[in-house]
Amino acid sequence: MNVPVCLDTERLYLRPPHMSDIPEMVTLLEEPDISSMTATIPHPYTPEDGRHWIELTEMAWRENKGTPFAIIERASEALVGSVGLGGKMAEPVLGYWIGKPFWSRGYATEASQAVIDFAFRLRGIGVIQAWHRVDNPASGRVLEKCGFTCNGDGLTKTMLQGEVATRSYRLERADWEVGA
Repeated sequence: MNVPVCLDTERLYLRPPHMSDIPEMVTLLEEPDISSMTATIPHPYTPEDGRHWIELTEMAWRENKGTPFAIIERASEALVGSVGLGGKMAEPVLGYWIGKPFWSRGYATEASQAVIDFAFRLRGIGVIQAWHRVDNPASGRVLEKCGFTCNGDGLTKTMLQGEVATRSYRLERADWEVGA
């Protein structure tokens, strides 16, 4: 069993999502620009979607199938978004979303870096995968700032648009150690 943890950064803290986060999640995820850039966030996003996702995050922690975090802004205590690792924990996939009111503040990079450090330092993971939609270069910049190397382009199946053009990335523990 994997015990949920909290992570601290300069401006954020990351903690397991709570049912009390649902109203803020629904408000942030009403913005179609977020769900359209992800593989699994539905639109419209309902309180039931939030409950289901939080139940999945609880199971992910229990069964060591992921490390999902809610991103909380220290200054305001506001929910900013979510970040975490999912998929097979041997080569997990980094994923994140940030609410539109919090865009362009560096929060995705800061939160992602905290999760990457956690994965390599405390979880013993050897490599982390990531991808972004080709038409979302801001997400690519986040991954590059975190030290990921581009693997190339391909297609990824998404909930809302079917297959979309994506760019995949990889970060190996050895490369992270050089930059850490």
